[in-house]
Parts: sequence; structure tokens; C-alpha cells
Amino acid sequence: MKNRDNTANRFLSKDVAASLSIIIARIFHAVNWFNVAAIFPLIALDFENDDIALLGSISAAFFIGVGIFQIPAGIFAAKFTPRSSAIFGIALSSIAALLYGFSSEASQLVWLRFIVGAGMAFFFSSGIVLIARYASAKFSGFSIGLMNSAHSAELSGYLLGLLSPR
Repeated sequence: MKNRDNTANRFLSKDVAASLSIIIARIFHAVNWFNVAAIFPLIALDFENDDIALLGSISAAFFIGVGIFQIPAGIFAAKFTPRSSAIFGIALSSIAALLYGFSSEASQLVWLRFIVGAGMAFFFSSGIVLIARYASAKFSGFSIGLMNSAHSAELSGYLLGLLSPR
């Protein structure tokens, strides 16, 4: 009986660790979601655009990437695994976000932001499936709520930063 309890605790800790890693990845997901808007004034200065067309294109490319890749990401997750889809999505969006800092042309900014959006599409749905799978049936809704709260907590941090006195 003692061996069975030890095995149950080991599986419980793996499930908790997996859930925590998904929640932490969701925080990084949120950072990649909101990071570029904070530097819009700097982008406009660096690329010497008098209008906001470039900034609108960057935002639109991101949301188009998210929207277009929702269904292909679901098919990918169904064909392979939600885990591989989530890992691919976080890796893709993180690499594109990292390369964003090295961009020297406006078109690169737009394309990289599109790729970040595509990566977000691969992570989000798969992350929900995974966190619901790792939580017990009794706590699956709570776990999904925690995952979405991680995204909202990041947004709250940005709002507090904007409202803080300088």
C-alpha cells in the first residue's frame, strides 16, 4: 500500500509540474502578445514614419497570424499531440519575438509579428487541452481559469505600469 501511495504522489507531482509549466508558458504567451505595443513610439522613430500605417500593419499581421492558424494548429495537435503543438507554438513565437529586435526593415517587423501570431495559435488551444488533461476532472475548470488568469495578470501589470506616476 505504501508503494501505491508513493506512486500516486509521484504522478500528482508530475501533473502539478506540467500544469505549472503551462501556466508559466501562458505568461510568456501574454508577454509576446502585448510586448510590441509598448515600443510603438520607438518603432515609429526608428523607421521615421510620419503616419501610423506601419504600426497598424504590425498589429494587423499579428491578429491575422493568430486567426489564420487556429484551425491548422488544431489539426496539427490532433494529428500529432497537443504537447508537441504547444511546444512548437511557444518556440515559434519566442524565436520570432527574439528576431524582432534584430529587424532592420519594416517588412521584417510585419512578417515576424505574423509569425508570432501563428505561434500563439499553436500554443493556446493545445495549452487548454493539456492543462485540462493534467488536472483531475474535479479541478479542470479551475485549472483552465488559472491558465487564463495568467494571461490577464500580465495585462493587469501593463495597465498598472501605464497608470503609475512617472
